[in-house]
Amino acid sequence: RQKRVRGRAFNAAGLKLIFAIFNQPQFLHASYRDISNKVNIALGSVGPVMDDLHASGYILDEGEKRLVNKKRLFERWVDGYLEKLRPKQIMACYSSDNENWWKNANPTDFHGVWGGEVIISKSTPFMVPETISLYFSSQRKQDEFARFCGLEENEDGNICVYRSFWAPSYAGDDNEDSLSPMIVYSDIVDSINPGSWDVAKTFYGEAIAHLLQD
Repeated sequence: RQKRVRGRAFNAAGLKLIFAIFNQPQFLHASYRDISNKVNIALGSVGPVMDDLHASGYILDEGEKRLVNKKRLFERWVDGYLEKLRPKQIMACYSSDNENWWKNANPTDFHGVWGGEVIISKSTPFMVPETISLYFSSQRKQDEFARFCGLEENEDGNICVYRSFWAPSYAGDDNEDSLSPMIVYSDIVDSINPGSWDVAKTFYGEAIAHLLQD
């Protein structure tokens, strides 16, 4: 049985569910149908993911289910998110002749949010984003944002727009204009800027550590 379900927790559906559970642990006690509807994954995927988390030692059931070994699970989630889930969410890549275009742009006017590097750069004077990521739930809105900012579509560009896979209600904040610390951290560690690693460590301690307490 363990061999049959092993690995399902880190496919795209599993990564979405782990993200939801980290931010809203009550999903551990929800019905599979409720999870399927709210996390937007196939009903048939929920059981195998839960089984895999149990078999791998990440869910402990002592009368009440809870996540354990959270630090290890989070590390695996970050790797899986960057390698398997985020690439599937890409909507378009762009470039701009103005390297400072992002300083005055406001994606929230188009129901989008900045990715991790820009979020950190706006509050850290010495940081300059090498790769700019944004998250939108609407193709139309991201198209409008790109036109408004004068971005040119370029598959090799350093401005990448991704479709957000989460609902604000379980992404760690009811404010749809904010980005989950889990996504911010993943964006930072994926940066090619060496200075980002020290920033990522600081951000981890400030915004991630509390999610990982057993």
